[in-house]
Amino acid sequence: MKISNPDIIRLAEIKSYFLDPPYTFRIYSYAKPQVDEAINILGKYSFISPALMGQMEDLRQLFEQSENDANATRENMRSFAILLNRINR
Repeated sequence: MKISNPDIIRLAEIKSYFLDPPYTFRIYSYAKPQVDEAINILGKYSFISPALMGQMEDLRQLFEQSENDANATRENMRSFAILLNRINR
């Protein structure tokens, strides 16, 4: 089974946005829905490693804890992008 092209494109867009997050104080409100979307997309595919999904869920929790800290949110975004990069391996 393969990931559908629209899903690949959306995950690539999220990864690209997360690798170089913008400097804005409202970063959390932009990032959190994209984290949820990426996890939902990957949840549709049974061949995605449960360990990888677990790491993404852990990062989702970190996102919630860093809601009021823009710098921590940016770091979490970069970490999430690295996890998205592992999907291709």
